[in-house]
Amino acid sequence: MAKHLNQSLFFIILFFFFGLIILIAAAFLIEPEVIEITPLPNKTQAHAPVEKKEISIIFVGDIMLNRGVKHMIDKHGEGDFKFPFLKIADYLKKADIVFGNLESVISDKGTKAGSMYSFRAKPEAIEGLVFAGFDIVSVANNHVFDYGRLAMEDSFLRLKEAGIAYVGGGFSEEEAYAPIIKEIDGVKIAFLAYTNLGSIHWTAKEENSGIAWLEKDRVEKDIKEARDQADLIIVSFHYGDEYQLKPNSFQISISQAAIDAGADLVIGHHPHVVQPVEIRQLAERKGYIAYSLGNFIFDQDFSEETMKGLILKVIIKERKIKEVITIETEINQYYQPEIIVRGEPENQVQEETKQSYPTTVRHLSEDYSGQQVKCIYSVSGVPSPKGVAFTPDGQEFWVTSLMNKKRGVVVFDAKTGKHKKDIILPDGGGVEIIFNSAGSRAYVSQMETARVFEIKTETKEILRTFDTKSSWTKVLALSPGEDVIYASNWVDNNVSIIDLQNGQLIRNVPAVTTPRGIYPTKDGTILYVAGFDNGEIQKIKLETGTSSVLHKSGGAMRHIAADEEKEIIYFSDMGKGLIFKLDMKTDKVEQFAKTDTNPNTIVLTPDKKILIVSNRGANHPSGQINISGPEKGTILFFDTSSDEKIATLVGGNQPTALDVSPDGRYFIYSNFLDGNLTMCEIPFYKE
Repeated sequence: MAKHLNQSLFFIILFFFFGLIILIAAAFLIEPEVIEITPLPNKTQAHAPVEKKEISIIFVGDIMLNRGVKHMIDKHGEGDFKFPFLKIADYLKKADIVFGNLESVISDKGTKAGSMYSFRAKPEAIEGLVFAGFDIVSVANNHVFDYGRLAMEDSFLRLKEAGIAYVGGGFSEEEAYAPIIKEIDGVKIAFLAYTNLGSIHWTAKEENSGIAWLEKDRVEKDIKEARDQADLIIVSFHYGDEYQLKPNSFQISISQAAIDAGADLVIGHHPHVVQPVEIRQLAERKGYIAYSLGNFIFDQDFSEETMKGLILKVIIKERKIKEVITIETEINQYYQPEIIVRGEPENQVQEETKQSYPTTVRHLSEDYSGQQVKCIYSVSGVPSPKGVAFTPDGQEFWVTSLMNKKRGVVVFDAKTGKHKKDIILPDGGGVEIIFNSAGSRAYVSQMETARVFEIKTETKEILRTFDTKSSWTKVLALSPGEDVIYASNWVDNNVSIIDLQNGQLIRNVPAVTTPRGIYPTKDGTILYVAGFDNGEIQKIKLETGTSSVLHKSGGAMRHIAADEEKEIIYFSDMGKGLIFKLDMKTDKVEQFAKTDTNPNTIVLTPDKKILIVSNRGANHPSGQINISGPEKGTILFFDTSSDEKIATLVGGNQPTALDVSPDGRYFIYSNFLDGNLTMCEIPFYKE
């Protein structure tokens, strides 16, 4: 038994020995397969950087996460700031770097220091940017100081804490002007940002926080210094004119200068509409310029163009820009950007006119079929339409665009709604507009400068400018002889009286607090004033300047409409939701009708049988009037003989401006936040 076991063990050892010899021989005779493994980088392993085959950078336009965008986040996104990015985040995250212009601070600090168009997003807004994959944002823009230095600095800190780099601003001059350099597999890309909008006093100085101010010499110097640190230079400019579809001369010259100095790409923001992308070919290289990427996330739904944007996808290979790809985006009704799927909207006609803003005419015969009032067409594309007036011949209607430097007045054909002319008012937009009885002259007030412009109706040219020597000029009225114009001044609490013969200010008459509507009587002896702050109705004797308050509701008197044949004057009270009427013979004031929320403008039909009232609707719960409220506004119609409401039209977001055609057949009203105007038929009209 033992002998057999020893023999078996011997053969096993012998077999193993010969097998080992065969394997060793095979190792020398057969060439082995080599598999190269590239180890993942880690903090303890040093290795030479390897450039990827391609690097992609995505650039987007203006990002604003306040106002109407915040309203949609709360209403439809359960307060989650990822909501605006839901339809685009997956696409953005595919890029190596994502860059955008942050058109607001992200903070809960500071107090409003800017205009009514001031933006401050909640601290939670940073979560949306992180979710969407943003790596860098430009803070060099005209909204960075909307809530003062405290909010700006807090915003910088929050971005830094979230891992998002900011460029074009900082806690010192050095930081504000320094490039942000991103290195991807050995390729160094420098980002710079500047603006010449806002105030030059916001410029970072030495150890004082601020922004990088756009000056040609400084830009060229910074680009040349960055060239020593990076392979590619990308410059962001916040510049240009709002709502212009083409760059202005400064945009062109400074962008070309940046390319000439060594920049590879210039990205533009601020116009809120898309502007051209072009190549600048130099002798030894070429650079790319995108003058404006338009809006990426914004609530400017007053025009088709402001609801569109451009994504610029830049492909880098071998340390050079290989390709620049443009991808169109569109902001939906929830203010979410989506990549555009081509298709023409039904029942819309884009007007092919040379205008500073595109306008769209939309026919409404079907849309308004369920309402008491028949509407004909709507014109969109006028930002903040504050006032509207038909020309005395009824052929045109003129619209004022509030606080808008490039479109103070817009003129339309009343029959078709077709855009005819833009009238640019120096230094700002328009508030209210009136015509003389002959229709040869228009008068437009400008709030920002407290001036009144006289415009020739036929040619649309500004003939004269009148200085009220007051503050925040609003409502206008002509004297019976049309030799004097009256202008209410909202802040200085007075009414300017201007001689139209010589264009000189006669005097400023003291009025009740925040005077709004004004009405001079046909005999030229009395001026009635609607006081907003305390709901006062004031009667001023023009010859002596003495006055008396006939009524004080404690509300907010707004506008005036008069029927002097019956010696009745109507006042809208926005604070009380009422229309009051004044008996001119007895000075007695009584309630005429209850309106919907926030009655604004009131007008009478030419026969004085119907009083029409625009009602803005309830304000947003935040109290901010520049955000859409929880309900649509309305247009109400009252029978003046019976004081009864005879019709209601549901409008849009904040119906404001209102006028009736000279023949009494039509009326037009504006939705202030929607940026549109609607032409409708007056109910019960009879030829």
